[in-house]
Amino acid sequence: MTHAYTARRIRLIWVLAVFALVGCAAAPVDWQSRPGVSQVQGPAFDVFFEPVKGDRTFFSAFRLTVVNKTEEALAVDWNRTRYLYDGKNAGAFAFKGISPEQIKTGSVQSDIVEPGAQLTKTIAPVRLVAFAPMGAKGGGVAEKGLRAGKLPDGDNGILLVLSSSSRTFRTELVVHIEAVPGPSSS
Repeated sequence: MTHAYTARRIRLIWVLAVFALVGCAAAPVDWQSRPGVSQVQGPAFDVFFEPVKGDRTFFSAFRLTVVNKTEEALAVDWNRTRYLYDGKNAGAFAFKGISPEQIKTGSVQSDIVEPGAQLTKTIAPVRLVAFAPMGAKGGGVAEKGLRAGKLPDGDNGILLVLSSSSRTFRTELVVHIEAVPGPSSS
């Protein structure tokens, strides 16, 4: 065999290997939520819990909306509200403006929803959020707002704790997130 023949053969093997690798590349996936929005509607309040993708292809946070239908203010107690994963407590939530120290010490200030008003907030499980280093200016959630990783496949939810001067409400909302084959790239 000549050197030129061997070189051509090696190139052919490389080209075939590249085509094989491209053919074996992972199929594109899309992320879906069932339901798209979990909701609880009652005489005192309405709550909507929706996973959001933002500029990503996967879900990384939730949009929480609380509508106060009472005659008194409702407080969203972030220190007792919990992220639920597959029915189990999986930690707290983070959102724009919160610091790691507040979460660690349980000193996250409640959001107040006045009578007849609505609160809408983007939240993410603390365990998925990238926080800026402690000494960084603006310390809190990295970049401009939440920068959380991908929400895992399975049941993702919230145990929401709301309170008024006369009562405490605890309600759970859950969505099921899963990867499904995406549109073909060909």
